Amino acid sequence: MNEKLKAHFLRIYALMLADGRIDPRELSVLYEIGKKRGVTTEEINAVVMKPGGSNYLPDTIEEKVIMLYDLVQLAWADGEIQEEERRMVESICAKMGFPTENIHSIADFLFEGVKNGITEEQLLNELA
Repeated sequence: MNEKLKAHFLRIYALMLADGRIDPRELSVLYEIGKKRGVTTEEINAVVMKPGGSNYLPDTIEEKVIMLYDLVQLAWADGEIQEEERRMVESICAKMGFPTENIHSIADFLFEGVKNGITEEQLLNELA
């Protein structure tokens, strides 16, 4: 797995831990995201068991949206958003370089979109 994907799955895993518990639905979503990204269950398990660190952050808007979408999708896996999960998503938005005044709106848009079943493709099309 390349460093970009490794960093992506480490962030997703960190979000799983944000509320202090791992829900089985979150694990299911983690592996679904892996499948969609061409990453096997074994590769994901290897990354989370021996994290080592890459601080890679996406460069393009498309990559940023994909990473944030995956994070928000995982946050919704258990049917509720914890404050720690929201803060983490907003923190990653800030690290990605989004303007501070837009971060809350971006997070709201993503959380509502995923809650209402928007797909990654629909989201990317809306932003195009």
